Amino acid sequence: MQKLNATASADALTRRATQLLAAGRAGAAGPLLAAARRMAPESYEMAELGGRLALRSETPREACTELDQAVTAAPGHPGLRRCRSELRWRLGDLTGATRDAAEAVVLDPADPVAKALLGVLMLELGRAADAEACLAEAVAAEPRNPALRKRLHFRAFSTSIFTLACRC
Repeated sequence: MQKLNATASADALTRRATQLLAAGRAGAAGPLLAAARRMAPESYEMAELGGRLALRSETPREACTELDQAVTAAPGHPGLRRCRSELRWRLGDLTGATRDAAEAVVLDPADPVAKALLGVLMLELGRAADAEACLAEAVAAEPRNPALRKRLHFRAFSTSIFTLACRC
């Protein structure tokens, strides 16, 4: 019988963990990311993936610490900012989440997900005009994305309700 020569690289493990997370299998992605971290020095991709995993787990505070360190090490990485924004929003830090989402948009103006996130956060802050502009740009960049269209329609509905309430 032949000996199996299987070698795994940190890149391959990180790619597979990303695929599993995208497929909704966060529990399977976690051990792969942990193995990749043991094999190679921490990278921005690993930190971002760790943050995205934490969004689906019960350890968001640990991920926030990790993402804070990653953003400090790479302040110009828009994906880390977007991920930390989502995590901060989950933790109830609306101001910090909005600041990170805005920074992600500044760093990557073509990112429709960052624009949509910023739009939703602006809506939560009561800044309807800014929210509408962000969401409209996000939908214009990806007109076939149903999640972005749904957010924009929700935005239009809530503005109508708000306008009617103000007239009473």
